[in-house]
Amino acid sequence: MNLYHEYGYLLYLTSFVCGMVTLRRDSPVEYRLLAWLSGITLPVEIFGWVIGHYYHRNHWVYNIFLPLECCVLLLVFYKGVKQPVIRSMSGWLLVLLPAGMIISYWRIHFTVVSINVFALLFYLFLELVGGCLFLTDCLLSGEEASIFSHPLSWTAMGIILYTCIFILTNITWVFGMIIPRMWYAGLVNLANTFFYGSIILSFIALRKKRISRSSPPSPPA
Repeated sequence: MNLYHEYGYLLYLTSFVCGMVTLRRDSPVEYRLLAWLSGITLPVEIFGWVIGHYYHRNHWVYNIFLPLECCVLLLVFYKGVKQPVIRSMSGWLLVLLPAGMIISYWRIHFTVVSINVFALLFYLFLELVGGCLFLTDCLLSGEEASIFSHPLSWTAMGIILYTCIFILTNITWVFGMIIPRMWYAGLVNLANTFFYGSIILSFIALRKKRISRSSPPSPPA
């Protein structure tokens, strides 16, 4: 285990703790899903590192976890949107997820040797579209002075940046281009910073929004 792994674990743990501190019993389900995703990511990553360290084949862990992660993110965006048309389009992304998994693993069988890159690119594309749809919904709603007044808009923006980095990185694998290990580790850390850093910002924004609503109005001058 090195600084690269420790930084990632710190991100997962921080986002999970922020979620647990922020959430209340009446908190919307989409924020509960984000906290749950952050909480489960840490043990999955530690388990993946242990399997990779001792058995040198941990790709099956991510072949199982990545579609689950994609499903949770799509559910977060689906539950967060308000416009009927956008909500319908977000719902279709959830329908496309299992269909894409079947097609991807039909072409490249489930293996412990390597990541199914085609399936991974498909998950990333769905997450990218889901994040864009959510930001579009925020713009169409027009309820807030700023798009970032909606706490989940931070997560949507972070997911968009995260997926763009990983899509470009994994396309290089498809075409057989080799990225130096140090560069790849830096790109992964940058992508994870956008991902989990944006979740942390969403929880902070949710907490501030709840505090501002519960604060009594100031008396007139």
